[in-house]
Amino acid sequence: EGRIVLRLRSLRGDADLYVSDGTLHPSFDDYELQSATCGQDAVAVPARFRRPVGIGVYGHPSHLESQFEMRVYLDATADPLGAADTPAGSPQRTPAPEDGPRDDESVLWTLLFSVLKLVLEVLF
Repeated sequence: EGRIVLRLRSLRGDADLYVSDGTLHPSFDDYELQSATCGQDAVAVPARFRRPVGIGVYGHPSHLESQFEMRVYLDATADPLGAADTPAGSPQRTPAPEDGPRDDESVLWTLLFSVLKLVLEVLF
């Protein structure tokens, strides 16, 4: 749970970042968040996004090959109840006493696994 920041740095070529909470395989046409710049790309995934989120990394067609490095950060400065991500007047969920702390590593492993699957699909 919580806001996640994805940072993608193109080492060669120009890789662009696409994120979705509706599909595990976001595309150019089916995504909720994107960063398609010529430099470092970054996307802040709001806490309200359903997990796991889908991550797509696509190389720009102007380059034959793209190589990138992606880093995933849990934004500990974000409001843990997601108030910053909730529109005004919307009901907010208050955690029940039986709600224990969630395992943040699980979210990061899911994201890492999704990126690894994408890389393997591109290579093979």
